[in-house]
Amino acid sequence: MAGAKLGPWHGAELRKTADAFSGDGSDNDLPEEVRFARGVGRLLLKRIRSVGATMRRDAISVFLLHPDGIASVPAKREPMLGDGGVEVAGRIWFVSETAQSGKSIEPPSIDAGAVFDHVAELGLGAVPAVAFNPTVEPPTLRYYPRGLNDHHNPEVIEINDIEVTAERIETIIERLWEACFITPDAQISGGSDVWADASQHWAASNAEAVVQAHIKAALAIGLVDCTIRDEQPTVAGRVDIEIERKDPVDPSKWSRPFEIEVKVLRHAGRTGRKTSAKLIQWWIKRGIRQAAAYRDARNAENGMLCCFDMRNSDHGDDYADNDNKAFAATHNVTMVRKFLYNDAEALRVARYGS
Repeated sequence: MAGAKLGPWHGAELRKTADAFSGDGSDNDLPEEVRFARGVGRLLLKRIRSVGATMRRDAISVFLLHPDGIASVPAKREPMLGDGGVEVAGRIWFVSETAQSGKSIEPPSIDAGAVFDHVAELGLGAVPAVAFNPTVEPPTLRYYPRGLNDHHNPEVIEINDIEVTAERIETIIERLWEACFITPDAQISGGSDVWADASQHWAASNAEAVVQAHIKAALAIGLVDCTIRDEQPTVAGRVDIEIERKDPVDPSKWSRPFEIEVKVLRHAGRTGRKTSAKLIQWWIKRGIRQAAAYRDARNAENGMLCCFDMRNSDHGDDYADNDNKAFAATHNVTMVRKFLYNDAEALRVARYGS
């Protein structure tokens, strides 16, 4: 995969999502590798829910985004894998991005190292992979976007039934920001997708669309038990990102934990026209108002405003003035803000001093 590493996904693939918003809440507009990791996560969550304490716990399983398997290696076919009724431990699985069906083989040994080695011996060490480890508590799910050959920096995916909180969402966004947006060097295509001219602090005209697409993909991986929708219409406008979740005990019940509005705070636009401090505060207030209105229109539990700050100086906690902070508190809107440095040296100075 080309492009800057982005946690469990990569920038080059995510460029597709910046141009393709389906608006229907499906995963079809996400990169294939993201859909694969999400599909395996949902399969294993269903498996854990259905078998609980009786789940086999003595061996890992590895899932490979390689649905055809290997012609020379006989494999067992499981057309109903996605139902969660099939034992997955102790096998190497060949699945598509949905993980609804698959083929599996038994490795020579259930030792985790031996399983990884066998995948490499099959010539599939560079294929996107997910490893499920039920031998620990709680069971872990590790995603390797570049395959098991690149096993040093996996992305751990949560597959437990835990509450969707503002802290959990902010952690996912923080990871995304650090991996792909914090400096132009980290960003896709050297930063050209969100910066029109990073040296001048000029933001691209489609910066919001790029950020929104990445956040959707990040949440799709980080919240595998939720449906992540974008551009949902309401009487109050279109919601940037909506999180919907079925009740793990009673799937007929569902909730909307969060409606998220995404804003980019610009020092200047792509032509170099500067944005005034007054307009920035107006833009933030508009975002707070939108998050509150979308929450109420969609009967959601929470509203959140996520600001990616591309101005020429880091205002810290004072990025929003006191009036906007009070406005957000009055309307119970959570505010998240991440600052984008225009070059790596600016980040180094901020963290280590001049």
